[in-house]
Amino acid sequence: MADGGKAKDITQLLGEWRQGSREAQAELFEKIYPELRQIAANRVRGLWPGVTLRPTELIHETWIRLAESRGMSFEHRGKFYSMAAVIMRHILVDRARARRSQKRQAPE
Repeated sequence: MADGGKAKDITQLLGEWRQGSREAQAELFEKIYPELRQIAANRVRGLWPGVTLRPTELIHETWIRLAESRGMSFEHRGKFYSMAAVIMRHILVDRARARRSQKRQAPE
């Protein structure tokens, strides 16, 4: 299992990050960024016309929400990636709702 060491490192960093370690947070972000970028690119691909949100922006908004969440715990990296994907979806839904709301409020 070639990924075993990497998974342990990420899991350990998740635990340290949740305990408040800024160093763990920075190292974790660096290690998981490529995977988050792939998830974000898949989420953004094929959205409605005129979408200006780029995968990098989606990742950063997701990271902020994860960092601000206090009650969440991530026992392993799989749960973390699942939660990140759910948060990305929520961000996109929130933006779509705001966009529709603006259209409804536009003066005729």
